[in-house]
Amino acid sequence: MENKQTEGIKIGTPGAIILAGIIVALAVVFTRGTATTKIVDDTNTAPQPVAQNITTPISRTLGLNRATFATCLMSGKYTAKVEAQYQDGLAVGVQGTPSSVVVTKSGVMQLIVGGLPYDQFKAELAKIPAKPAKDQKAITMAPVTSADHIYGNPDAPTKIVEYSDTECPFCKQFHPTIKRIIDESNGTIALVYRHFPLDSIHPKTRHEAEATECAADQGGNDMFWKYTDALFTATNSNNTFDPNLL
Repeated sequence: MENKQTEGIKIGTPGAIILAGIIVALAVVFTRGTATTKIVDDTNTAPQPVAQNITTPISRTLGLNRATFATCLMSGKYTAKVEAQYQDGLAVGVQGTPSSVVVTKSGVMQLIVGGLPYDQFKAELAKIPAKPAKDQKAITMAPVTSADHIYGNPDAPTKIVEYSDTECPFCKQFHPTIKRIIDESNGTIALVYRHFPLDSIHPKTRHEAEATECAADQGGNDMFWKYTDALFTATNSNNTFDPNLL
């Protein structure tokens, strides 16, 4: 009896393994579509945010009225302004960020592309001629007005109009550099910030751009710069910032 039972086990075990394998294979075939659908659905949800340098929303840290800020951000109040500045950048010839147009009181307009290190950017500024050259390349750009956000002396004879993207790592790196140049200029150079969201790689940037404008809505030009400084400091760039921390 014991030998027959043992023999039965020896004969039945391979068969059971094969049968189990068939069942698993069929299960994979019939559930593959469902599993794939779930994966696709997951990719359509917001990605998990990369670790931030902050855990408290910037607007709260800066003392903004959170309800008013949220209402402004959801309303799309500044959507048109961000788009207008983006289109202005395209007219200038901006293709990447940061890109800066140096405008002097004498009428010189010169485009400097890239987030250059401090010494290199200073060297480029030193090359700016005192007067426009006869063959100066035409640059079509919206004039600087009180609607712009200006860092430094609003009446400075030289203004640097920077087209920037808050999720651009080069812009993040360049931000303190350009502010240092303004701080050391003794009021002779001012910075004008304009939004240029790189939608194809940083789809969150437009929302962040509007957030900076909503911050300015409550605290004016100074609050715009405080908010922008905090955002550049907090984000790890490349579309990683958690919108819940705005």
